[in-house]
Amino acid sequence: MKNLAFIFLIIILTTQISCTDGAFTRETEISPSFPIQTIIEKPPLSIEFDEIILHETGYSIQLIVSHSDEREITVSDYKFKWPRFAFDENEVPYKLISYEALNISNNEMDLGRNSLLLELLFEPVLDFEGKSIILPFYLTPYTFVDGYPFHMKDSDLDQINIGDISLRDVNVNGNIIRFRMFDQHPDVEKRKVSYEFTQMKDGQEVYPLYSRIIDEGNADEILVELEYAQNISFPALFSIHRTNVNLPDWQFNLIIPIN
Repeated sequence: MKNLAFIFLIIILTTQISCTDGAFTRETEISPSFPIQTIIEKPPLSIEFDEIILHETGYSIQLIVSHSDEREITVSDYKFKWPRFAFDENEVPYKLISYEALNISNNEMDLGRNSLLLELLFEPVLDFEGKSIILPFYLTPYTFVDGYPFHMKDSDLDQINIGDISLRDVNVNGNIIRFRMFDQHPDVEKRKVSYEFTQMKDGQEVYPLYSRIIDEGNADEILVELEYAQNISFPALFSIHRTNVNLPDWQFNLIIPIN
């Protein structure tokens, strides 16, 4: 039964490694089955393996979670859902004992306001015959509970990605902004998702006079045109909020080298 459970876990991980919901991952190949994967980036979120710390009865895995746009990050911005056990490629299980997020210095490196240190404690002691630890997890991006912020520096952009929403072919002409929006929320293919578009200006939400959304038949793509009362000046900040679905759960995998 244990072998069957492990094989099932590997199937899930192998599938997820090849498709991480739009996230960019940096990989170094160890073997066809277990590529090392120590960094996950889904703008503005970055999750990076820092180090393994050995203890008398187990070990800790330290991760640095940060915002690439220098925006402050807090413990409540992301809800992590960790597995009860992590495994190495030899099926050796390690039980998750505790987990905490810290705003402290790590290895004489001060973490700024845009970074957190996550520490996961596992038992028993590490088996050094293994080459890597497989750590799958989910997280919910509560930082987007009020909307996805899109910072724009000029009137023409090829693409801008925030979380699981991408804007492409962005064009601004006077008081009108047009773009193609790709939404990777899992409910997009199951139901019609509604959106609220606003511009943040001088700390206030500014709603468009007209919102035109054109479905061109692609499952996850729509054409959006927003017309405001005044011309749009740059830099500009826009917010996109899904109004009728919950925040998604993102699934990731870290494959951490032991040696």
